[in-house]
Amino acid sequence: MKKIILYALLAFSVSLSGGTLIFKDGSKLSDIKIISIRAGGLIIEKDGARKTFPFSKIEEYFDSDMKSEESTDEMMGFCDYSVSIIDIKMPKDGKDKGEVTNCQIIYRVTRKGEKITDKVRAPYLYLYILVHDGDEYGNREIIRFYYPKEAKISSKKYDKVAVMSILSSFKRPTVWLGGSGMREGANALSKSTGEGKIEIPLKNVKNRKILAYHIEVWGNDSIVCEKDWTDFAVKAGRWWERY
Repeated sequence: MKKIILYALLAFSVSLSGGTLIFKDGSKLSDIKIISIRAGGLIIEKDGARKTFPFSKIEEYFDSDMKSEESTDEMMGFCDYSVSIIDIKMPKDGKDKGEVTNCQIIYRVTRKGEKITDKVRAPYLYLYILVHDGDEYGNREIIRFYYPKEAKISSKKYDKVAVMSILSSFKRPTVWLGGSGMREGANALSKSTGEGKIEIPLKNVKNRKILAYHIEVWGNDSIVCEKDWTDFAVKAGRWWERY
């Protein structure tokens, strides 16, 4: 009887905005719009992105927006994790025989805590590169790259607050560790090791020598890994913060 009532409420609420879903694990998802109901699942929209949730995971639905009570990542069914960078292949400059070069980064995601789930929010990676500006005075330029595409921020400067503001966005991709249900494509991780590989085209670096780089990887809500390299002849301090 409870399932019938839930389906009826959901069907009545199709195309309405500002609702809240309560999941059986106790997590909440607020300020949603129900797009459609399909056999065994519910398609909802939030932050301009759409995802499907099976009815078997849904406990209740409310028309009101319970945003003030919205749960954290711990409650949303995402496990906490750490990231370690295993290998970085960085070219000397941004061009090789006229072609744009790539930076290759191999990393490993490891589950933390006691939460038994394979679902994690995709790590957001930011790569800052220091190069000569190309003018006669020896000025330097900082170029920022990011991965995946959803990690883009509107700020043109080094801005931790801007990054934190997009970490909980519904647009953030989900990846799975270990067993079945592995997302294919750009966000896939090795089933056996939890490793992933990123290829970043170094556009705008051009033929300029790379003087230093700084990598930040963000997990659920904070930086979980950093890596730095600086040419032995360069003294720049925490140069990326001046971006």
